[in-house]
Amino acid sequence: MNLKPVFYTFTLVMTLSISHAATLEADYQLQGTLDSSVGGIPPLNYPIGTPNYVIDTVDGQSRQVLDVPPGSGPQAVLNGFVSSNNYSVVLLASFPLQAAVATKLMDFKDLTSDSGLYINNGLLDFYDETGSTIALGGQPLLTNGYGQIVITRDEATDLTSVYVNGAPAFSFTDTSDLAVVSNTNTTDNLLTFFTDDHAGLGAPEDTTGNIARIRLYDGVLTPEQVAALDRVEPVPEPTCLSLALAGGILATAIRSRMKRSRKEYATVKQQDYTLLS
Repeated sequence: MNLKPVFYTFTLVMTLSISHAATLEADYQLQGTLDSSVGGIPPLNYPIGTPNYVIDTVDGQSRQVLDVPPGSGPQAVLNGFVSSNNYSVVLLASFPLQAAVATKLMDFKDLTSDSGLYINNGLLDFYDETGSTIALGGQPLLTNGYGQIVITRDEATDLTSVYVNGAPAFSFTDTSDLAVVSNTNTTDNLLTFFTDDHAGLGAPEDTTGNIARIRLYDGVLTPEQVAALDRVEPVPEPTCLSLALAGGILATAIRSRMKRSRKEYATVKQQDYTLLS
């Protein structure tokens, strides 16, 4: 039996699988910094104003989040780290003030086009450059609590898929490259969050809310991987607090040991007194 064709086929399949596997290139936890906790990717850009961090409850955990006023969304630099047409973006955010008009959630064209991913009456909606809906759907984004939104794009098929809280929202074949991250003014391939191009209604199309976490993958997450994604990681306790707690526990243990020692000493003295009498 000639096993070479089987071996070559297996090797080819494994090579293709590995080459298309999604790799985490950035994890912006937004704990008082725009830096990523993994990789060497640049920090998020914040082109307007100063980042404002507030304390909010995310999935029952009190933690810092980035408060985004209208028109002040952060930007991620993809060039050199994440493919502009073969990627996965994971956004954990809250939208307490949803406008009556559609507001832009992600912009892929350096704010030069009206196309992009929008929130439209609580649902996710992908518009083309003329403002026409390409695809719409998914679970409604609530005004209380945080929603996890994932968008993936496959360069081999142009398939662009959007998920809400691990469940598929919609997919479309992006033959017009609307979801390809491209820039006319720079080579950075900037992905902009919460900010509109202002070519249409202007400021009302900016999204406001809080961003708890942004993750960028080079490659396409599968539906199973999207469903298995975590949301927030536990925030480590400050070192000084940990030391204080450790010191308190040690002091309690020492006091308990001293009490036992005094009691044992008193018992021995009583026994000695009894024997002498």
